[in-house]
Formats: sequence, C-alpha cells, structure tokens
Amino acid sequence: MMRQTFFCVGGVLFLLGCQSGEPPRYELSGQVTFNGQPVPLGTIEFIPDESRGNRGPGTSAGIANGQYKTPRGQGTIGGPHKVRITGYDGQVKPVPGAPGEQTMPANPPLFADVELQVDLPLANAQMDFVVPSAKK
Repeated sequence: MMRQTFFCVGGVLFLLGCQSGEPPRYELSGQVTFNGQPVPLGTIEFIPDESRGNRGPGTSAGIANGQYKTPRGQGTIGGPHKVRITGYDGQVKPVPGAPGEQTMPANPPLFADVELQVDLPLANAQMDFVVPSAKK
C-alpha cells in the first residue's frame, strides 16, 4: 500500500512539474508561392489573432527557395492567426561591418507585405501559402 501511494504521489508531482503554463507548440512547414513561383527569400510570421480569442506566443520562419519551417520547439500554438509574409528575389549583398557572413536582400521586395488570416491546426502540420498578385 505504501509503495502504491509513493508511485501515485510521484506521478502527480511529475505531471504538475511538466506544465509550464505556456500552450503547446506545433511545428509548421510548407511552401510559399507568388505568381505561381516559389518565393526565393523572405520571412513568414505567425501572430496569434487576439481579436478572435487566440492569445499566446507568436513565431516566425525564414523562407528559402519557397520553403519554410518553424524552429523546433518554437512553433505555432494553433488556432486563429494573422500570417505576415515578406518576399525578395533572392539577390543578397553583404552587410558591411557585420560579423560572419551576414547578408541582406539587395533589391526591393517582390510584393508589399501580405497579411492573411488563417486557422492553424493544433498539431504538427504542413500548410502552403499563395501570396495574392497585386490588383491592377
């Protein structure tokens, strides 16, 4: 009986210790295209949409050759989000005086920053984004 009590109390303490108060994070990856082509270089930001009742940490990922993947352990929290996408043509130039091999986009963006509203899954997932063409 004493042994069972010890294991029950130990299990409860373990479970309580594992709860950090922060919502679980989910890895998200996919492709970003513009005018039918992969976005060569850019960023994608995932911002929980508080106006739709979603609160918590946001995250971002780099876009390279049309692909993005949220950093491990720093993914999305799922639910309603605003997604902000920035894209460049892939041409880069070195940053004078910057340590290492840092570079920055050399040309103007391919498109004005785009903000979309989406519902993200409460699981690791793949989600592709199509940047709408500029209206004429």
